[in-house]
Amino acid sequence: MINVNEAWNLLLSHVIPLKEESVALEQSLGRVLTNDLKADRDYPPFDRVAMDGYALSYESWQSGQRKFIVQAMQTAGQKPTELGDEKHCIEIMTGSALPRLCDLVIRYEDSRRDGDHVYFLEDLQLERYTNVHRKGIDCPAGRSFPDRLMTPPLVALAASFGSHSLKVIRKPRISIIGTGDELVAINFKPLDYQIRASNIHAMRMAVESRGHEVLSSETIVDERDLIRTSVEKALESSDILLLSGGVSAGKTDYIPEILKACGIEEVFHKINQRPGKPLWFGQSKSGKTVFGLPGNPVSTLICLYRYVLPYIEAAQGRKHIQRPMVKLVSPRPKNSALTFFQAVKISYGDDAVIRADAALHNGSGDFASLSGTDGFVEIPGELEPNYNPKQTIFPFYSW
Repeated sequence: MINVNEAWNLLLSHVIPLKEESVALEQSLGRVLTNDLKADRDYPPFDRVAMDGYALSYESWQSGQRKFIVQAMQTAGQKPTELGDEKHCIEIMTGSALPRLCDLVIRYEDSRRDGDHVYFLEDLQLERYTNVHRKGIDCPAGRSFPDRLMTPPLVALAASFGSHSLKVIRKPRISIIGTGDELVAINFKPLDYQIRASNIHAMRMAVESRGHEVLSSETIVDERDLIRTSVEKALESSDILLLSGGVSAGKTDYIPEILKACGIEEVFHKINQRPGKPLWFGQSKSGKTVFGLPGNPVSTLICLYRYVLPYIEAAQGRKHIQRPMVKLVSPRPKNSALTFFQAVKISYGDDAVIRADAALHNGSGDFASLSGTDGFVEIPGELEPNYNPKQTIFPFYSW
């Protein structure tokens, strides 16, 4: 049986990159660019006034002149005015282009206005281009930006550069199937021996919360032909198929054999971890990816957040996220050969240490124990290369 690190490395080595598509800027948030953004001109594109006040000649100021005639007023978006005389100044607003022949801006706060004249304080320490944001100082024309994930700051850059259409990696087509004879729809009243199908809803919301799209989600009974029909149909239209249940060692756990019959080759089955030991992963020669997640609710979510969502992000070209390290303040679970995923509640102290308090639970079927938690920590088992029995700092995965 492979350990957690081996499983993750196998996943990374089987990432199938998605193709690109063009989207409007308004639909680009959270998408991954296939090319660097490039500045179409200098930014700022002109000497930009940084304070409300008066623009004037630095030479006039240096010569000792402190009284000026207000020639005109210029606001942001207006064509730059030209200074008419060295004894003149131009009233100016923040964001305006610096008037021609001016190379200094003095704030309103450092002046006194009297009709068409303005008087400046005598002892101001000023330099040429004080209160002026010089052309190109933020970003010269042609500069490339290697960031690829479209966040709001990058959207602002793209909009400023006039990039109204962007080439991005397309979203994966994802389908979800839950299996189990004991499952009924959430709008049904279950019999004493039945439970409502919660996994597919939690999985769908988790996937969609990351900006991905789910083509379909359904729950079916543990019947070979029905499962195979649903799997074959989902594989026709999906890049990634997520299954919940049917991957353990029970008599009706048909998923591995059905996937093999559908042309999906097993990469690994079972990981040295709890919860989520029976996790199954495979791919077809045509590029279809399948995850078989254990059916217990906690196991399903742990495997989804630890393996599936990071895999999807890797397929979209996103860089692997460095997980925050948190301090487990609850007693550490007993040493085990299995890596343990512990659901936790996060708190923050004045010492800048992120604290994780373990949630009490009754096993991998206890989905109620996840209420109020923020995610889980990964506690290496004795077989992991980074195992340390005294360790209290662990990587944290948020829901």
